[in-house]
Amino acid sequence: MKIKPTTVARWWLGETWKYPVTIIPKSDQAPETEGRLGGWETMGGRPIYHPSAYSRVGWSNMRYRCSSYKITVGERWLAKHQARPLMGGADRYGRPIRIWAIGPGYRVGAGVTVTPAWSHRGQYAYWVVRARQRVEIYPRHGRPSQEAAEAAIRANHPVAKRLLAAG
Repeated sequence: MKIKPTTVARWWLGETWKYPVTIIPKSDQAPETEGRLGGWETMGGRPIYHPSAYSRVGWSNMRYRCSSYKITVGERWLAKHQARPLMGGADRYGRPIRIWAIGPGYRVGAGVTVTPAWSHRGQYAYWVVRARQRVEIYPRHGRPSQEAAEAAIRANHPVAKRLLAAG
């Protein structure tokens, strides 16, 4: 099974909905979101969170605003961040899962590589840590970055902690 490049851009941003993805040719731009989400609002522009509450009123001050939300990403960025399956992965409870690693990863210290990964159609995000022939998987929150990778290592990984402390 192959993951589409547009799906990679959605996963990278933490979006599981099928928002449209615009690919910018010859660009290294990382995925970004633009626009507004749709929904009900008053004629004055205030959002209405429970439109069904107004259903019995004889007249309405509501209008539906269509979504202009989209994701833009560079073509070269997508080429560098292809999804590749990691077979035989397991979560922290030992349950087998299929995990897709995306991108080359981040180098954190000598011999430690941290790669962002996703599973279950992008619903769950992980850090895949490789340190001295050992691979471990930790839950990840937020968007991938070098700082977030280093913070995950300091919080979780015992071997990597020692390697980072050694320099």
